[in-house]
Amino acid sequence: MAREFRNIQAQIDIYASLIVQRLGDQLDANNTNASSSLKGSIDFKLKPESKGFIIDALDYWKAVDGGTRPHTPPRSAILKWLSYPNVRDKLKKGKSDSAFSEREANSIAFLIQRKIGREGTKGTNFFTNVYNSDVIDDMVSAIADGALLDYTAILDGIIENYNRNR
Repeated sequence: MAREFRNIQAQIDIYASLIVQRLGDQLDANNTNASSSLKGSIDFKLKPESKGFIIDALDYWKAVDGGTRPHTPPRSAILKWLSYPNVRDKLKKGKSDSAFSEREANSIAFLIQRKIGREGTKGTNFFTNVYNSDVIDDMVSAIADGALLDYTAILDGIIENYNRNR
């Protein structure tokens, strides 16, 4: 007799999708989704030893969530960031969608680089907010409910099989 845990799997699938969606929504709400690379990298994985889960994303998620101490980022990274349409729109306050001239881009990149060198970056708490919300507790509760349904189905199958073979 195959012992499947369909209800548990269904709850894990539902909450895995929900958590990934909420993390992406937080990035969008904080306007920190310039290239969509971070949002697209978010993945929910069960640990191989079946004792928990991992939420995986590009390495820089921690800097976006918690901010950074003062440091000097590479100017090339800032110039690339300035090339994204939603960043241009935000900096130009929606007045123009045209690209920055080379001179404008270099001036803005210099100012951003200098500010990050002095102050660091402020975190958005996109991960912290989702993790500290009720979604994790809700997931644990839903998995427990699913487990009860699955175990009941297994016991019903055992009882049915026992009664049939008597």
